Parts: sequence; structure tokens; C-alpha cells
Amino acid sequence: MVIVIILIVSAPALAADYGLTDTGRAIGFGSGSDNIYALINQAVTVFLSMLAILFFILTLYAGLRWMTARGNEEMATKAKETLEAAVLGLAVVVLSYALVRFIFQSLGA
Repeated sequence: MVIVIILIVSAPALAADYGLTDTGRAIGFGSGSDNIYALINQAVTVFLSMLAILFFILTLYAGLRWMTARGNEEMATKAKETLEAAVLGLAVVVLSYALVRFIFQSLGA
């Protein structure tokens, strides 16, 4: 709900073109739609970036749960398990990102 409100409030700022389109064209960035590899690369990169943000949030959540366990071993164990899963997931996402970058750079995208 908070994310929706933030997006609605920031929509006018996001819609403004601060000359970035012209700057991008001047340095060689096109629309990206002429190369299917570039489009797929961008979509996968965005998806993996969102997953990395999710795992970072999970890490913060697990750390907060661990700090507020107050000596309760069951809560501390759940927090440790969540933290381990988040770190493992983040490692998988980072390795996936590196693999995708390598493959698409090899393809010339």
C-alpha cells in the first residue's frame, strides 16, 4: 500500500523528461527495441535486481527478529534460518546476474 502511494505521488516527477533522452542518444544509447538480446537482457537484469532488493529486505527482517528475540531460542532459531535462506538466495541471485551478464555480453547485447 505504501509503495502504491509513493508511486502515485512521484508519478509527475517520473514522467518529466529532464533531457535524458537526448543525452542518452548522444552517448550511443538507443531505444533498445532494435535488438532482442538487449531487451531480454534488460528484463532479466531488472528482475534479478528486484530479487536482490527482496533478499536484502529479508536480511534486515531476519536481523530485526534476531535482535528482538530477547533470549527466546525458538525465535532466534527462526531468525537465523531466515537469515541463512536470505543470504543463500542473495548469493544465487548474484551468481545468476553474473551468468546473465556474461552470456549477453558474449552474444553482443
